[in-house]
Order: sequence, then structure tokens, then C-alpha cells
Amino acid sequence: MALLFALRCPIQSAVNRLVTRWTARKTLMTWGLAPTRENIHLYLTSLHTPTPSRAPVPASDLPAIPPDAPFSGHWRYGDLFRNHGLSIGVYIHALPLPDGLADLIGDHPAGPGNTLTLRLLRSRRDLVESFARDAVVLYFGHANFGKGILFDPRSGEAPIPMGRDTLLVPERHLAPGDEVLGRLDNGLIRIRGGADGLKDLDVQCNVFGYLGCRTDPYFRDVWQAHVPCVDFVATTYVTHSVDAAPGILRTWISGLQRGQTLAAIVDDLNRNQSAAILFGRMSETTRYRNPDHHPDRLFTY
Repeated sequence: MALLFALRCPIQSAVNRLVTRWTARKTLMTWGLAPTRENIHLYLTSLHTPTPSRAPVPASDLPAIPPDAPFSGHWRYGDLFRNHGLSIGVYIHALPLPDGLADLIGDHPAGPGNTLTLRLLRSRRDLVESFARDAVVLYFGHANFGKGILFDPRSGEAPIPMGRDTLLVPERHLAPGDEVLGRLDNGLIRIRGGADGLKDLDVQCNVFGYLGCRTDPYFRDVWQAHVPCVDFVATTYVTHSVDAAPGILRTWISGLQRGQTLAAIVDDLNRNQSAAILFGRMSETTRYRNPDHHPDRLFTY
């Protein structure tokens, strides 16, 4: 009897693995994704991994961050802490604001003699001023199909155009004011873009995080052409960044409190993002007619 049980367990385990992988393959194909080894792995890990979120560090556990400690290829921590204070301006394109945000607004300890302050930006003017005064600026909202930063439509505030000269937009998302340059056979419309909004910004921040949908392919080359020394954190896929904002902000606060490099902070943001990457890849194939060349990371810098 014991021998039968010992034989049955490995067989049952193997059958369960086969069924699970078969289910993964069928599900991925239903979503329009190729059942590659990588996509199957993403699907299986997405079932069991939580969304990353790190709590701010208690003051007693914080290290002293030397001014010459490296942050990125452009900056050291002394550049971010101005008069012993590091300020983060955060604009979130959503009403009501996501749960869990209130506890993050305000001051946080950042090692002996240093303070980290997270400020909530509520208007276009606030965001424009944040580019000129804060060390880190984070925008959670829409990429507007590569056209640039949007604000609450009820406010009547004009967007900040910062895209390429020409853009591709799915036909059903064509806006009344878009200047059509051509129509592609795959349902995408070529429209006129432009980055005039960047010319009007006084960008003095060290880092800008544009945390909307597909902001890396839309904006990275444009941003680097206009402000090459300001680090740009972006996303590769369609993503629900507004809902994830509190967790993302906790990771930023915790990383800056610890004196982590920008690379380490972005690595932490990319942990346990299998479900978000799969959702993004599904959007790439169905909405943007991009069946392959899918990045393996959600956040880039």
C-alpha cells in the first residue's frame, strides 16, 4: 500500500503539471498570445505572485546617505537632496484618488539630517512648477496615445504635447481634433504629433517618471532629445498605473530612504509584474497590432 501511494504521488503531480500547462497554453491563445515558454511562465507565476509594495523604512533603521553616493549615470544623491531635503511631486489623473495614498503625502525621514517630502500636485500649474522645483516628478495617468500629458477634462486645462512628429492611433480612438495623415491597412491611423509642450517647460528636476501606458515607446526618444540629463522612468505596456500608484510610491520612498540607485528602484518596481506584462502583451497584439518584440520588463529607466 505504501509503495502504491509513493508511485501515485509523482504520477498525480506530473498530471497536474501537464493540465496546468495545457490550461496556460489554451488561455494564452484565447488572449491572442503565442504560447511560448516565456508567456507560459508569466501566466503560471501571475497566479501566485502579489503586487510589489514596500513600506517606508522606520527612521531608526535608515542609513546615512553620503552626498557622493551614486543615484544614476547623471546624478549623485547630493544632487537630489537640496538643502537636506528631497522633494517628490506627484500628479495622479484620477478622482477619487486611489486608496492608501493619504499616508504617503508629507514628510518622511531619510537618514540623519535629511527629509524626503512627497507633495500631491492638483493642477496643470502645479505640475509645471514641480518640473522646476522638485527633484523627482511622477505623473500617473494617460499617455494619450503618444500625444502627451492630459489633465482632468473638467478643469479645462490644456494638455502638454510631448510626442513624436507623427503618431499611430487605433481608429476607434481617433479624436475630433486629430490631424489625419494617413490610414494603415491594420486599422491604425497616422496623425500629426509634436513636442511643443516640452519647449515651454523649465525642467530642473533630476528624474521624471511618466507612468502611463506605453510611455517608453511613445516618449523616451523625444524626452532624451530635449532633456538628455534628466532621467526618464517609463512603462513598456498598457498598465493600470493609477490603481497601482500607492504601491509604486512606497517603492520609490523606500528606495530613496535606503540610498538605492535608480536601477535598483526600477528593479524593485519590476518585481512580480507577470500579470501586468501579460495584460500589456495582450493589448499589444489586439489593439496595437504588434504580435512580437515584447519587452520582458514593465518599467524602464
